[in-house]
Order: sequence, then C-alpha cells, then structure tokens
Amino acid sequence: MQHYVPLLEADLASVGGKPSAVVEERYENAIAIAGKMGFINNLGLSQERFGDHFTRRGELAAAKENHFVALESHRKIGAQGRASLMQQRHGLSQG
Repeated sequence: MQHYVPLLEADLASVGGKPSAVVEERYENAIAIAGKMGFINNLGLSQERFGDHFTRRGELAAAKENHFVALESHRKIGAQGRASLMQQRHGLSQG
C-alpha cells in the first residue's frame, strides 16, 4: 500500500491549494515511485490525476499531455474501460 501514499499526498496538495511547484513535485514523485515499483495501474492513475490537476488550473496543454500518457498506461495493462472513460471525459482520440 506504500505506493498509494505519494499519490494521496499529491492529490491533497492539489485540492488543498498548495503552490503549483509543490503539487507538481508530488505528482512527479508519485509517478516515479509507481514506475520504479512496476505498478502500471498506479502509474496510469497518477498520470491521470496529474492531468486533472492541470485541467483545474486551466493549463490544458499540460493536462492533455498527461492524460495521453495515462491513457497509454491504462491500455498497457488492458484497462480498456478506463481508457474509454478517459477518451470520453477528456476528448482524447482513439489513436
């Protein structure tokens, strides 16, 4: 369960109004830890939530970039339902 802690910290920082640099560092940490530990599902979720953070801030190019990376992570593990939901929610192409 340790691999969820960095993502929770990042989400709390994001919704708690912490400075963007702090939030971005926490999401990047969550992504790095999930990747190193081989938790592709958590990697995709961390990337998706990072994109959601950028959406809330109105930084749509960064949001889209992170959502595309998350989409590929979800596809990699066969989470087609999640991938389809992301495509609908964020207007991502089938690509």
